[in-house]
Amino acid sequence: MAANEMFPAPVVPSEYVGIRHAALKEFLRRQIDMQIADLRVLFRLPVEELDPNVGGNLTAAAMMLNVISGCSVWFFQTEQAAKIQAREAADGRRLSGERFVGFIKEYWPQIPPEPSPENVAKRLYEVRNSLFHDLGAYDDPKQKHPRIVKLAKHRLSLEDIVRGFERNAAHPLTVPVIEEHEVTYIVHLAGVYWALHRMLKAALTDRPDEIERAIEALDLPEVEQISD
Repeated sequence: MAANEMFPAPVVPSEYVGIRHAALKEFLRRQIDMQIADLRVLFRLPVEELDPNVGGNLTAAAMMLNVISGCSVWFFQTEQAAKIQAREAADGRRLSGERFVGFIKEYWPQIPPEPSPENVAKRLYEVRNSLFHDLGAYDDPKQKHPRIVKLAKHRLSLEDIVRGFERNAAHPLTVPVIEEHEVTYIVHLAGVYWALHRMLKAALTDRPDEIERAIEALDLPEVEQISD
């Protein structure tokens, strides 16, 4: 089934805002819509005809955490974010870790059986750093035993993705998105995808005027497919 033939239709984040916030709508259209579309494809892997052993787990995890990080730069406009911004201006550098953790703490969908947003933020930031800096093989030197992180993902149909994770306000899993077992924890990637949509919508609904002012002067890059 093609995406444009589904009901309900797949989520297009730029549709979260109206024409009154024209700069924000255009920013979402250029920078976010395509990344959500890419993730939607990754969650349909593996595909037998392409490669039955390629699920895209690491790629999906890194991409979602990258989107969350970007959201924490442009869509995090609360009083706490203003304090971080003031320190950034004083220090002359971006406090990306504080932004990432602060955004998740502010907007994480706190629905049982989830742990606290603060704990979720800490765990996701550890996974993000590991994926970006050492290919997901990070071992905290302060821990007596190595930490084991499992990125759990299984193949979903397009209807499962849209109904179960993009447009579902209820918790879609029977376990927490981050499931902890002593020094081992499992990150359920479909749950992160669900939470990403909830956080994105919550942030855009919370402070659209502030976000509009932050991005209205940006010169956005053009990203398009070009045949070589």
